[in-house]
This record gives sequence, C-alpha cells and structure tokens, in this order.
Amino acid sequence: MSPGDETELLQLLRAAPREHWTTVEPEFSVDEFKLGDWSVFVFFDGCEVEDWDYIDHVIAPDGRSYASWPGATEQYALPQSIVYWTPLSA
Repeated sequence: MSPGDETELLQLLRAAPREHWTTVEPEFSVDEFKLGDWSVFVFFDGCEVEDWDYIDHVIAPDGRSYASWPGATEQYALPQSIVYWTPLSA
C-alpha cells in the first residue's frame, strides 16, 4: 500500500462517526463497510462487544486489494497501522 493510500484510508477511518461502525453483528463474521469509495472488511469473532478483532482486507477505489494475512491471494499486504485500527483505538 502506498503511503498516500495508507494516509487516505486512515483519515477515512478516523473521520467516520462511531455510529458508522455499529452495524457489526455480535457473531463470528466478516462485515463490509463503505468509506467513500473504499470497501473495508472487518473480522469479528463475537467475543468483544462493540469492537472487532482486525481489519481483514480492503478494496481501494481503483480495485486494488489489500489483505491482512500472510500468503493472501490479494495483491498487496495491508499495513499493520490499518489492520489493528478500531473505533476504540481512534
């Protein structure tokens, strides 16, 4: 992920109101959120209330995919600054 993309995505994550993230269901799932033209997929194991475990992957406006796990089929690695961002860490 380019430094510009990382900065843009972190700014979008921080700017989203906390209510934006309340659609996460308290169950084992990967949920999608839209932030502008970005798609953000968060992993939620259902053990913590009001918080997810990590950002699983994102899709940039131009279609590039970034994943959080090694050996992912996505094209690029997702920076740790984004993987472990949550509304509670903002």
